[in-house]
Amino acid sequence: MSAIPTWDLTTLYSGLDSPAFTGALDSVEAALDHLEEQAAAGEDLPALLEELNRTALALSGPEVYLSLRGMTEPMSADLSRHSIRAGVLKDRQRRLWDTLLQSLVSRPDAGELLASCQPLAPYRYAVQEYRRLTPHRPSPEQQTVVQAMRRNGGQGWYALRCQLDAAAAAPLREGEPPLPLAKLRGLAASPDGEVRRLAYEAEMTLYPTYAVPMAACLSGIKGEALEELSWKGYASVWEEMEDVNRISGETLESMFDAIADHLPHFRRYLRRKADLLGRRNGLPWYDLLAPVEGIPTGFSFDTARNMLSTALHSFSPDLGELADRALTSRWLDALPASGKQGGAVCIDLPQRRESRILTNYTGTFRCIRTIAHELGHAYHARCLDGIPLLLRDAPTPICETASLMNEVIFLNKTLEQMPAGQQFALLESDLQESAQTVLDIYSRYLFEREVFARRSSHALLPDELCRIMEDVQRQVFGGALDGSCLHPYMWMCKVHYYIPEFHYYNYPYIAGLLLAKGLYARYLAQPTGFPQAYRRLLSATCDHSMEDIAAQAGVDIRDRGFWDEALDLIAGEIDRWLRLADRQDHSDA
Repeated sequence: MSAIPTWDLTTLYSGLDSPAFTGALDSVEAALDHLEEQAAAGEDLPALLEELNRTALALSGPEVYLSLRGMTEPMSADLSRHSIRAGVLKDRQRRLWDTLLQSLVSRPDAGELLASCQPLAPYRYAVQEYRRLTPHRPSPEQQTVVQAMRRNGGQGWYALRCQLDAAAAAPLREGEPPLPLAKLRGLAASPDGEVRRLAYEAEMTLYPTYAVPMAACLSGIKGEALEELSWKGYASVWEEMEDVNRISGETLESMFDAIADHLPHFRRYLRRKADLLGRRNGLPWYDLLAPVEGIPTGFSFDTARNMLSTALHSFSPDLGELADRALTSRWLDALPASGKQGGAVCIDLPQRRESRILTNYTGTFRCIRTIAHELGHAYHARCLDGIPLLLRDAPTPICETASLMNEVIFLNKTLEQMPAGQQFALLESDLQESAQTVLDIYSRYLFEREVFARRSSHALLPDELCRIMEDVQRQVFGGALDGSCLHPYMWMCKVHYYIPEFHYYNYPYIAGLLLAKGLYARYLAQPTGFPQAYRRLLSATCDHSMEDIAAQAGVDIRDRGFWDEALDLIAGEIDRWLRLADRQDHSDA
């Protein structure tokens, strides 16, 4: 049996003081000095872009190395110093890229040059997008004000919010030591129903104690966003986010219409879960993440590796080969350790055409599924090899599609090999994730939309925010939830609302999940040739709109029918789970 893997960062650089590492940063700095001089002198644009791409690629090595070390070890003076230096170089690279792109766009012969100069061909979409978004680009003076406003406003509000949240703590039971809010919220997945209830009640005692400053943070950030929008010439935050995610309003309307019509299916699942848990008035909020018995645990990493390889090879050889390479070449740091970052992340190493994945493996099925998710990001990155690094900018929904598609493939292949009792448990786990993504995030989206609408006329106070949140939860979950046990303070505990740079940050995850489910439905209907079409889709993510990306796999996401297919797949999973739940009842009797 092999041990849980850790990555070997010495294959990148032997250390922070190694000549290869410091030399890489020195070379990038010298290259940027030279490029800035050449750009100021109006040197040959194609050559400058080519050299800037090489420089960006050279910077990616030490940049990623620093990030990876920061995830697995305490911050040191040397690590901090080099990270700051790499950040400064990255900012210079971004500014120079913007300067060169603007220079290309402003040339009178830009169209002719893009058509006739082969080295510039990859930049056609970037130029097209730059021109399209020019009316919404603040003047240099306005941009300076926006940055200053965010630095002294939104970022300050965000920092205050994080400090308030980090300081919140309450005991689970009277007489016990206080638990941080993050730990209390983590108990929502406890197998003990009494613990889940007590954790929820402890949460609810905390939020009113700092709701006023949190409401001020949220109101300040959303007010700043509306002010910035007016300078950019957008009619709404919604319109801006369509541009950011390269997705049309027609597509989003089709998706949300389909979601609204499929809510009864999710409610059937939640009501049956309430029955299984002995809840007669619907599911209380604290039981939404309640686990069910029967999910196998204690998977060795060898078993996990074999399960992942089998599942991903069943979809396509190149996806399976990527997984095998990652799982056997120390791309993963999966061993839990003191001082290591929690969660999971995949970071690309474009210079080496490799990725590195951080996770914390404890032998659960969820852990294996998490690795499948991150391998999806790694596969997406390899589909983009050959595209200039400066142009590798994919919309968030399609990035999440790549990872969630891997989860769907893995889950469905694994279900084929499980006995009925374990199928029931695994399906429950999957439906819990789908309900969390579709219902909870949909309610958060509706909440944020309403907040922006009201913030245009007045600052919002805690009571109003709580009323909005409860209203949207009732609208989305309906009678499946116990109306006396909702979560009116969800606006306080979801950090996404407070990130100054993002608005409607949550809905891309719904789009990513449903696009993955819809694509898998198409694969089931016509498996021959679909993996190749899927690879074409991922390869087109940097120079196409979401609609054109999906078209690579023969999918029209503007069509309501596609989203119905995706949601029908989930509805079928709910029906299957309900049948298994009935069998569980009969076997228990």
